[in-house]
Amino acid sequence: MEIIPDKRKLIGLVEQAGAGKLCLPNFQRDFVWTRDAIADLLRSVLRGYFIGSVLLLRADPERPPFAPIALRGSNPGSSTLRPEWLVLDGQQRLTSLIYALTAPELGSRTPRIPGDSSSILMH
Repeated sequence: MEIIPDKRKLIGLVEQAGAGKLCLPNFQRDFVWTRDAIADLLRSVLRGYFIGSVLLLRADPERPPFAPIALRGSNPGSSTLRPEWLVLDGQQRLTSLIYALTAPELGSRTPRIPGDSSSILMH
């Protein structure tokens, strides 16, 4: 296996998720970032700060190595996902960007994190 560093535009990753070409493997945990964490990420992006790396696994769209699920808020048009990439690390950041940039109509539940009234837990 070869690791290839690549610079991609954040909006391109959000667009790929919306098209169902960028998905999560089904074993990933759910999205749990708070509104404050999302706001901090957006401030970092707007200021041009490094926001960390995203680890993607190239996948055969017809035979992905893991069952794919869509990133929260991405709303791909097809019910059958055919990902070209699976997100192994960076789901919280990418989902936060999808939520912030596309404003999907997703509800939030009562926070599960004790003492944190600003949690966004999507279902």
